[in-house]
Amino acid sequence: YITASSPVLSGVKDTRIPVPLGTPKPVSGILHIGDDIIISFSEKSAGNYLSKVNNFAVLGSTNSTNIALSTALRFTGSSITNTQGGRSLGDKAFTFDMMLKPDRTNKNMVVLVHGSYDHHVTLGLTHDNKLFTIMEGQTAVSDKAIDFNGGLSQVCYTFKQKVDDNGQDNMEVTFYDGTTEIGRKTLECTYFGNDGVFLGANLMSDSIDNDLIGNYEGEMLELRLWGRAL
Repeated sequence: YITASSPVLSGVKDTRIPVPLGTPKPVSGILHIGDDIIISFSEKSAGNYLSKVNNFAVLGSTNSTNIALSTALRFTGSSITNTQGGRSLGDKAFTFDMMLKPDRTNKNMVVLVHGSYDHHVTLGLTHDNKLFTIMEGQTAVSDKAIDFNGGLSQVCYTFKQKVDDNGQDNMEVTFYDGTTEIGRKTLECTYFGNDGVFLGANLMSDSIDNDLIGNYEGEMLELRLWGRAL
């Protein structure tokens, strides 16, 4: 028998999702440096829900014009730059995507570092133009090298946290030359990095085979950080 009852609540359940109104700005669809993307919706959105990574997506397309390669960042081996804000990449999938044109230095070079000294991930190029990453003290190197003779080339480093059959947390790292996979490795670790992205310098004094890695020398363009493994 029921001996107690819960209070009866009444109200209106909103089952309609917000929809875009009008044309997003800029109306031309072309973003310039400093431009904002402005989209109006049919109702107000709670700002705290927009903080969820998988709650919304922004898609774009090229306008069939060539990428301006003359605007690439130039690194001399003694230069360094960094992002203004930090971001936690701990316990999630992510991808670093960029275009590179390294100088012929015949040495291992750091392209970028994310995180702090205790927990960081380092991305770079070996002396023979293979991609490598160092995460939580473990190193992975791509199986194939990249031919940079044609100028700036797109490269990707993707990271995806996985659990093996024994319940062990592992990080799967995949290297890409453009859209071609050139290596897939597994690191026995979980990443906890939380900080900015530092470009061009070996701030963490990482090494490969006890050989200290040098700073990046060359060009970089279109650096992107994706919140998933592409």
